[in-house]
Amino acid sequence: WVNGEHLKLQKREDILCNFEEIVKEKESNHLYFKQSDEWKKSFVELFLPSAQFVRDLLTPLEEIFSSEIASKEDLAEPLSWETTPAIFSALEKEIDSLLKSGVEFVSDSFFSEESNKIKKEVGAKGKNLFMGMRVSLTGQIHGPELKFVLPLIPLSVLKERMNNVKEYLHA
Repeated sequence: WVNGEHLKLQKREDILCNFEEIVKEKESNHLYFKQSDEWKKSFVELFLPSAQFVRDLLTPLEEIFSSEIASKEDLAEPLSWETTPAIFSALEKEIDSLLKSGVEFVSDSFFSEESNKIKKEVGAKGKNLFMGMRVSLTGQIHGPELKFVLPLIPLSVLKERMNNVKEYLHA
């Protein structure tokens, strides 16, 4: 029997092997298997603290590759802020540029670089800045720290989510 405390004591390599078997049982050609070893390690490190069992990592794995976003009602408050459309626009330009360059993921420094740029260009700060970025990029109100989760989400998925958010912004 293994719970969250036992997981913390296990070697990461063992957890990765166990998780790969679980993913393989669920879907043998899952996008997970196309990711680098570094990506897999980063994913496990980010989501393991909230897991009680290795199988619990399946939920965030599905969320990483999903373009689904929260409901319009859930996103209503941050979408109504004066700064959110400008934040969205700045991020959309950057994501489109990265997609054109052929990159598959944002860099580890993307979040800090973009948040600094947006602070200067848009004048947003604090909750308006960070929630505006979260909603624009992920279509979610809550989640892991953006600086850690964004490099794990494929750019194509971020773009799909942004397209979904854009429908709410222009509705």
